Amino acid sequence: MLGLKLNAQNCGTCTSSVNNSDTSIVVVNAGQTFCVDTMGVFNGRITVNGGSICVKGMFNPQSFNFNSGVITNSGNMTLNVSALVLNSGSSLTNNQDAILNLNGTLTIAGGSFANNGILNIDVTLNANSGALTNTGIINCTTVNGISNIANTGNVNSN
Repeated sequence: MLGLKLNAQNCGTCTSSVNNSDTSIVVVNAGQTFCVDTMGVFNGRITVNGGSICVKGMFNPQSFNFNSGVITNSGNMTLNVSALVLNSGSSLTNNQDAILNLNGTLTIAGGSFANNGILNIDVTLNANSGALTNTGIINCTTVNGISNIANTGNVNSN
């Protein structure tokens, strides 16, 4: 028997919400929260300039520019970028039962990343500085800076 478990997550107050299929162009500035609800599917273009993204549904943007801010994934997120860099002032949380697919490299460079779900990185995980906590599963090709990872989960690399 195949089952699906949905965990209720709170996004707080949303400045704008996606409740169905959306392909719009979005800019999320400081003080704003862009939410993808449980039944939402976002395939548009997004730039984050200090604001927050909260995903409970599907998030697979055509283009993704992350300058600073907060990302919380409680759903299914796919980022088709060559590199995602979390600088100081940036954080990303992949919650329990969430899936984050990154089709490139993830670099923690002063920001923070917490993985409690499944993280799939096509290329390299660079844990240079900042905070990386893993209680879930990380799958990647290469890991640099493994000693900088607070790991009680699994890190699988080639």
